[in-house]
Amino acid sequence: MPEKKKSMKARKQEQTERNVLLRNIYLAKYELECATQNFSYATDPTLIDMYSYQIKACQAKYHYLMMQAKETGLTQAGQLLAYTVTG
Repeated sequence: MPEKKKSMKARKQEQTERNVLLRNIYLAKYELECATQNFSYATDPTLIDMYSYQIKACQAKYHYLMMQAKETGLTQAGQLLAYTVTG
């Protein structure tokens, strides 16, 4: 019986970790979209530089999180929307 509880606890922990990863992916996607939009409206050369670096950082973060999702199997069953980052 204690082993079954441990198993349920482990499953709950795994689900929590998956939910956190999904939330982080959606936040990273939103950050990337915001940075891209801000870049498109920037006119000051300093802001253009800043947003281009921010876009690159957001792309790296998103790519890292997507790799984590793939390792944990989150890309199955429509749990994750494919979002292609070019650059």
